[in-house]
Amino acid sequence: MRYLVCFAICLSACSGGATDDGPALIPGDSGATNVTSGAGGSGTSQGVNNVQSATVGGIRVEDPMDDPIPPGCGDGILADDEVCDDGNIESGDGCIATCLALEPGFSCAEPGKPCIVIARCGDGEVAPSEQCDDGNVEPGDGCSDRCRVELGSKCEGAPSVCTPTVCGDGLVEGAEACDDGNTRPFDGCSALCLREPDCDGQSCVSACGDGLVINEDCDDGNVIDGDGCSSNCTIEKGFTCTRDSTCEMLNGECILRVPVIFRDFSEAHPDFGNNGACNALVLGAVADRLDENGRPRVGDAQAAEEACLRGDENFLQWYADSDLSEVLVGELVLFDNGAGGYVNRYGAEGEQFMGIVPGTERRAGNSQAQCTMECEEQAINGEPPFFDSPLRCDDRCAPLEQERAELIAGELAELEDELDEAMDQAPPDEELIAELEAAIEAVEEEIAELDAAITSCEDECAAELAERTEICAATCKPCSNNANQWCSGGETIGLDGNPLFFPVDSITGPTANAEPALIPSEYGYPWVDESNVFPDAPLHNFYFTSEVQYWLRYDANTNATLDFLGDDDVWVFLNGKLAVDLGGVHVPALGSVTIDGATGTVTSNVSDGEVGDVSATLNATAEDFGLVAGNVYKLSIFQAERKLRGSSYKLTLSGFEAKPSDCTAECGDGILSFGEECDDGVNDGGYGNCAPGCKLGPFCGDGIVQEPEEMCDKGPGGGPGCPNCRAIDIK
Repeated sequence: MRYLVCFAICLSACSGGATDDGPALIPGDSGATNVTSGAGGSGTSQGVNNVQSATVGGIRVEDPMDDPIPPGCGDGILADDEVCDDGNIESGDGCIATCLALEPGFSCAEPGKPCIVIARCGDGEVAPSEQCDDGNVEPGDGCSDRCRVELGSKCEGAPSVCTPTVCGDGLVEGAEACDDGNTRPFDGCSALCLREPDCDGQSCVSACGDGLVINEDCDDGNVIDGDGCSSNCTIEKGFTCTRDSTCEMLNGECILRVPVIFRDFSEAHPDFGNNGACNALVLGAVADRLDENGRPRVGDAQAAEEACLRGDENFLQWYADSDLSEVLVGELVLFDNGAGGYVNRYGAEGEQFMGIVPGTERRAGNSQAQCTMECEEQAINGEPPFFDSPLRCDDRCAPLEQERAELIAGELAELEDELDEAMDQAPPDEELIAELEAAIEAVEEEIAELDAAITSCEDECAAELAERTEICAATCKPCSNNANQWCSGGETIGLDGNPLFFPVDSITGPTANAEPALIPSEYGYPWVDESNVFPDAPLHNFYFTSEVQYWLRYDANTNATLDFLGDDDVWVFLNGKLAVDLGGVHVPALGSVTIDGATGTVTSNVSDGEVGDVSATLNATAEDFGLVAGNVYKLSIFQAERKLRGSSYKLTLSGFEAKPSDCTAECGDGILSFGEECDDGVNDGGYGNCAPGCKLGPFCGDGIVQEPEEMCDKGPGGGPGCPNCRAIDIK
């Protein structure tokens, strides 16, 4: 009887181990299991020692390394008593020295030829080029679809078991690049435990793992080896690293996450609350440079008074922890605006705020009730834009009414007259009377049916009219150009930014308040109460500040622009120097700064968003801001919401996105690297070999029976009952 044994790619998936009755057998009785190896990388002694005891070709194998070597082992010919034969009797190359087991992470498809190193993400084996492998290719479970440890997770074993890490516990685990024991950003270690540049000097000093390539071969935003850029930010063998723009995806759209520290205040703070005397954009209220702690200070005394800044001591509390504020660490998610920049939006998933296009509304009274009545008239008359035909219930049901009236005035009246005459005859004709009474009853039944049909017609028409009216009434709201009048309809337009910016609504306690909000005219409504547009609108927590820090690598190719629209105070500092000045309690105001590396200029513009009588332009040089090509500089954005009842925020960053190293394996160099399934240096394909693109071709373990090389294939290593993808005759 011939015993057929072929190679296995991943034997651990076939492992059953020895039974209580003794070692597993191949071939043997129905309780036998396959020759298997435990989890591990290719060429490791651990993988060899984990091979289960078995009998192959009648030779008992308690330990494949110690048991007798088959007579032909090493001759390059796969015999019945061998699992593999690569033409030598050395371990560590895929086929162990005794030819009785494969080592994990190898494919030994062709006897007499060297085995190739493989990495099949999702097979449960952690190959040398993989950081993890949990047996699937589903992202979001700790081990990514490319077998990388995901941020917020750590993975151990094979198949990998991934568990959450806790940023802020002081332990650097998993994909964390740092952990300083807190989740505060802007202290060198971000809220996600990723490294941040150190900007205490004249320029920022980059740390390996912060995603900024400064005096480094590469920096991919982490400190994990094996992905092309090492933990020391050197390019690993077998990789090429470039600085191309990459982005995180959300709902198929590129996003940019910007860390923020929010501080919530109450109106007990002198600078927050009812600042009725302050209601305009004020320039010069803060000093031109940040202090030694990176915070803004009060500037010109008169300007500060006009901006309702009541002293430097009070102002310093805006962006520092104190008993007067509650701190919330968060983030702004900026979405691709389709014009080369990223902008925050109204919806958490990137939904734009839907404003009204001017001139597309229809006036409909002075209240919601009047607007609803006007909508009913539009529904009855079939007026556009909602309706294309009239709906008049009297007209629709009139034929039934006419038929009923004709029956009553005609046939029924005639029959009743005939009945009166018949009953007046002497003697009465009883038979005729009976016939007339029966005829009258039939007509009355017909009239009753018409009555029911009329009622049904009226009810159905009324319901249809109500549905029509509701379509129109659902659009009733204060007119976009006059909050005192109501309008229906209106063509909507998607607008970036957030007209209802309330990031601290989740805070409760002494600093919290709950007030209604107004939607500013920049978003299609002339300071309309939010509840008039969104009936279920919640109350909001006002009086807060926000602090954003971001980083810019400056060189001759830099072309970066920051645009802001919002209220109240907003100050932008570049390398510690004031670049955008939008101080004061004001309606949404406009500000921007552009850094042009080619011309070495920094240009800033500010203007009052509604009044238009305050504006300023700054034309400066890179030298004025201390910018030197090749260095990284910090961009600091300080904002405050100090007055009821509006709060809007629109931040657009163009050209500021970080460009961490994107490392790709060099397919064809004969080195198995991250992202490759194999690389034999030739990659010309064929059974069990490496195909073009460093992808595995057909192989044992892919679940597809490849004839004539395979007789079965039930998954990794061939699967249960199919060791090495060949049928085994049982003695």
